[in-house]
Amino acid sequence: MPPSLRASALAVISFFALSETGCERLFQKDTDRTLEAGDKKAAAGDMRMAIKFYEAALDGTPRTADVHFKLAMIYFEKLPEPTSALHHFDRYLELAPEGKHAKDAKAHQSEAMLRLADKFKGGAFLTKKEAARINDENLKLQMEIVKLKAQKATPASTAKAPGAKTEFVRKEIPAGAKTYTVVKGDNLGSIAAKVYKNKGRWPTIRAANWVDANGTPPIHTGDVLMIP
Repeated sequence: MPPSLRASALAVISFFALSETGCERLFQKDTDRTLEAGDKKAAAGDMRMAIKFYEAALDGTPRTADVHFKLAMIYFEKLPEPTSALHHFDRYLELAPEGKHAKDAKAHQSEAMLRLADKFKGGAFLTKKEAARINDENLKLQMEIVKLKAQKATPASTAKAPGAKTEFVRKEIPAGAKTYTVVKGDNLGSIAAKVYKNKGRWPTIRAANWVDANGTPPIHTGDVLMIP
């Protein structure tokens, strides 16, 4: 390759590399500003607004695991909503099973389960025996979830015949999760633009609502989607 052509090629490669890095830094700065706003609202005691800022910073990746922990602690300590606390403790442990808050998340998770059981009983006293039974049932359910995930990860379950259509399997929406109801003309990109102000984040919605989804899942008017 002539020296002049080689120099031009290197210049183009450098431009795109810097552009990609710049976009990533810009996105991170936007997330940092949103988290900072959430922290300020939480410090001021405005938990509902803090929740809105924290939810806006979620992108479904491990780097926002700590945001789920912050949300869980608000629902656990500041607001009487054990269902929402459990959801965010679960998400934190799923994204950061060995994270710095993992021990606290597991301990608070068990306490939130007891609070939820007590709530269902109408505030009646919960004995140690009943608490132990509920905890055992919770552990059994978690083991079943692990087994199901392992089965889905096997080659036999993911193998597809040539030309076969992609099957999109919906996930269950946890109680207390933030949702969005699809209206006429919506697609995942337009929904992401509405809720995140960034249509490029539509894969976050796809990952939260479909099991191991690739491609673009079909959506219909009236469908309810979870917004992480």
